[in-house]
Amino acid sequence: MMVRFMGVANIGLALIAWLVRNADASKARDAVTLGFTIFFVLHALTSLYGQFTDTSTPMHWVMATLQGLIAVGFFMAGKASMSETKM
Repeated sequence: MMVRFMGVANIGLALIAWLVRNADASKARDAVTLGFTIFFVLHALTSLYGQFTDTSTPMHWVMATLQGLIAVGFFMAGKASMSETKM
């Protein structure tokens, strides 16, 4: 059941990313990008924590690497297309 809940959550996040991909530069798009960056950084850190506390599977390393790379991708994309509006 937990895998199903995570799948539904990931589909929701994917829809948000897909629908905002062509939005004009704005504070909202910047916030979505920052939110995804933080989300994937926290997932990578959680996977690393899992690797050091549950050494029965090496998959934590794979997931931490993938999630870290996705976080870096969101960071770089957000930095490149940051809106010029001031807070």
